[in-house]
Amino acid sequence: MNLDMSLIVPLAGLVGAIGLDWAAGVAVAVKAGTFRWSELPAVLESTVGPYVSGPAILAILGGFANGEHSGATDTITAAVIAMCASYAPRFLSDARAKLLAWSAGITVPKKVA
Repeated sequence: MNLDMSLIVPLAGLVGAIGLDWAAGVAVAVKAGTFRWSELPAVLESTVGPYVSGPAILAILGGFANGEHSGATDTITAAVIAMCASYAPRFLSDARAKLLAWSAGITVPKKVA
């Protein structure tokens, strides 16, 4: 298996965006006094699982196919980059809203959907 940087960098960027969103959410919850450790598994299940698992699986497949099936490797790399590039702005936007609310002392309401 040979993972190259074209697979690792997009995944790291996505995980970083999710981490920033998570940290901003924790900061808002702590400031509002509503932080609960028991809710963290649900947050991880709803954010990290669905958004990171697909690109991570494709990256691993790309690592196995690297060099052996060059057409497959390029396609998998493009898919990982596209998935990460489409998911990351959502988390960055949410993190921005949470950080702005945190700095203004406003609590962010929970999402309905």
